[in-house]
Amino acid sequence: LFLRLRERYGAISIPMGDTLRKIITFRNENRPFIIGFISDQAPLWNSIHYWTNFLNHDTPVFTGTERIAKQTNLVVYYADITRPKRGYYVCEFRKLTDSLADFSDYEITEMYMRELEKTIIKEPQYWLWTHNRWKRTREEFNEKYEDISERKKANK
Repeated sequence: LFLRLRERYGAISIPMGDTLRKIITFRNENRPFIIGFISDQAPLWNSIHYWTNFLNHDTPVFTGTERIAKQTNLVVYYADITRPKRGYYVCEFRKLTDSLADFSDYEITEMYMRELEKTIIKEPQYWLWTHNRWKRTREEFNEKYEDISERKKANK
């Protein structure tokens, strides 16, 4: 159902593992494109690389958007979708940055998370609370991956 809804106006859903390859293909074909990343759920245990304070909770977040944007030197926007009335939606694109080289690791991810917080605080009734972003705790993560040094265990 969600796939059909997302693609009914010509959008193409790209599996997460194919995103970088698809961006390179679009570029090689000189094809204009916009890539939207959906990050409304908690990452799997083995995909956790970064934690942030999100809505006053210690939260693992996806970092793939930032990593792919840096690899491909893409401009990053935040899409803020509002619902002015039943059946009508407005999407406002806010540019987060032009130059990714100016930002340290996870800084773009932090900017995105702060924008998402503003959106949720403004209209909490439209946030999918059922996804439970806080089902993974840092304590459980540290126990599970205590000997893996490349993971960010104690971001400050």
